[in-house]
Amino acid sequence: MRGQRGFAPKRGLTPYRKGKPALQPQRVRGLSPFLGKAGQGGGGLWSVSLGGRIQSGGNGVHTRISDSRGVWLVAGVIIGLGITWFWPHEPIRADQSDRSEKFGICSVPASLAIAGLPSSEAVFILDFVTGRLQGFYLNPQQGGFTQMFYRDVADDLRLNEKGAAQPVYAFVGGQGQFAGQGQSWGASLIYVAEMTTGSLVAYAYPFSPANAGQPQQMVPVGKAQFRQPQAQ
Repeated sequence: MRGQRGFAPKRGLTPYRKGKPALQPQRVRGLSPFLGKAGQGGGGLWSVSLGGRIQSGGNGVHTRISDSRGVWLVAGVIIGLGITWFWPHEPIRADQSDRSEKFGICSVPASLAIAGLPSSEAVFILDFVTGRLQGFYLNPQQGGFTQMFYRDVADDLRLNEKGAAQPVYAFVGGQGQFAGQGQSWGASLIYVAEMTTGSLVAYAYPFSPANAGQPQQMVPVGKAQFRQPQAQ
């Protein structure tokens, strides 16, 4: 076009006209000057450059955001698994106890497996009339009670002596393994409390497959006074 030096018409642009911009973006079929057609190109932002080229923006940004979220999600899962693996675990216990007017019974772990969980158990019975404490180990492989334990609590507390008050017992099992005296012990302790003497005694029991069929005497490993003895 003559009279307009230095300017040549370009595809997609209108020539300068008085009162109007020298360069104006033109509509491209199916596209507005700045926004792409809905549903195409992933909903990204489209524009027409001064050179008449269609440029797309936004898809790369969305992709980077999605990738970043995925990385953080995977990292969070890995960190959570690491914390749960190294966090101290509280062993699950299934100790049970019950009592009637004349005797009490409780179950305790006899041996421990991986992670401190009980693999086998023993049951103990305290006769409130005679003061005799007895225990029985149930063998999970062979079946039947293969180990037995006993202790005369009344003798330990001198309740069989003449003039002694009528004893009042309470007892319970606890998870704690005694170590000492050059032999293996069960993975629990038996605690017996008696009201008239004000005594608390902790008993351990020898535990070994070699003791099968031979009753083993329990051993007092601790004693405490929780109240003053009752006057005779």
